[in-house]
Amino acid sequence: MLNLLAAMYDLPKLGLVCPFDRKQAVSLGDRWILFHHFMPDPPIVEWIEETQPFVLTTVRHPGDVLISLYHHIHNFAGSIDQRKLKAMLDSPYERHGIYPPATHTFRDELECSLAWKRTGMTRTVRYEHLRSHTLQTLTSLANWIHPVEQARIEQAIERCDIDLMRKLDEEHRRFFRSGEVGQWKSGLAPEVLDFLAAEPYRSQLTELGYSLVDQEFPSTPEPLPARNPFRRSPVFANGAIVAPIIEACYLSLDPATNALWPPVADVGRGSFFAWLTEPSELGGQGLYFGVPLTRLAHYLYRNRPDLERAFPDLTGPDRLRYAQWFVQYAAETPLKLHSRFVTPLVDDLSRWAHSRFAGDRMRRPWWPKLTNFTMHVYRTVPKLQLDYPDYLVKDRWNLLHWLAYSHNLEPDMPGFKDGIRADLERCAKLRSAIASLGLS
Repeated sequence: MLNLLAAMYDLPKLGLVCPFDRKQAVSLGDRWILFHHFMPDPPIVEWIEETQPFVLTTVRHPGDVLISLYHHIHNFAGSIDQRKLKAMLDSPYERHGIYPPATHTFRDELECSLAWKRTGMTRTVRYEHLRSHTLQTLTSLANWIHPVEQARIEQAIERCDIDLMRKLDEEHRRFFRSGEVGQWKSGLAPEVLDFLAAEPYRSQLTELGYSLVDQEFPSTPEPLPARNPFRRSPVFANGAIVAPIIEACYLSLDPATNALWPPVADVGRGSFFAWLTEPSELGGQGLYFGVPLTRLAHYLYRNRPDLERAFPDLTGPDRLRYAQWFVQYAAETPLKLHSRFVTPLVDDLSRWAHSRFAGDRMRRPWWPKLTNFTMHVYRTVPKLQLDYPDYLVKDRWNLLHWLAYSHNLEPDMPGFKDGIRADLERCAKLRSAIASLGLS
């Protein structure tokens, strides 16, 4: 549900700290989506009453929840140990990998959903309906939250396809299980079912709207229109393989925009491929104005919270750092981007790095130039500013000499030192020639 709604409304997936902190919750802003396991305690209920977010409670057959939870807290280790599973029903267990961390019994897990339902402030979504009638369920939700065109909902469903989700997160692919309905019927031992049939679980099942008899929940999802053209065309016309992040990017765009592309495999002007490789609308500022960043690179950034934390400001120095990260790791697992998405960025980045800094006014041919990357290093290494305060004139040569021959230069750029050395040698020869002629 979290991923589906985030895709439908292009919402950032955020989180609340534990214990609940009102100040942190307010700092999230106006557009977000989050998922939590908090109980409806007074502080969070008061915040909800004041800010009026849309609150959903997803419920699922407790037997299927029990199986899913077992796999989660046992790190998806494989087959079920019925003895350990039965123990979850009457003994506390550590909720490994679930936030907020706590020691619970399975009864406590179900009570969380029931407590929210009792508040009357949430809308209940039944997992089985979401699974079997996905489009209908999401359309109903959208009409409650904010209407969304059907094509957008269909793209969001494709964006959250289980196989695509696994490809996008190889490290945690085991987290994305099949999610089938009714697994409890064959997956739970008789003694476990007997335990669920007794109190307190019998009352909890009834209040949630479930039972241990065969209920009429379709197990097969409804057929939907195909919105992912890359299922049929996994390669662009120039041989570039369509990586999962590219599929996700396509499915995140306005359906009206996607309808205007030529055949999706095309790579010419006006194609989806060309759009991916064009400069992002978010530009750099000052020194970093010319640091290249493609739309694809920007989309990846916006959908990777770890990258947003590592490079928080894409208008300043972090823009260069992220561009360097992208060209270094984009072709590796898990991104596996084709070189045609990386090589042009490498060339543009090198061109920016070795271009003369706009503020360098000393443009005599016998003066070594100050490049954009030189100024990036200078401004991000405080020691250089202390040692070479007059970098434009008096300290220029010493600064460049230090940069050219430093053994532990951080940050660095391929060809940066060689470029400085070559420029220093050229200028030294020219100055020597001028001096030999008695000129100044």
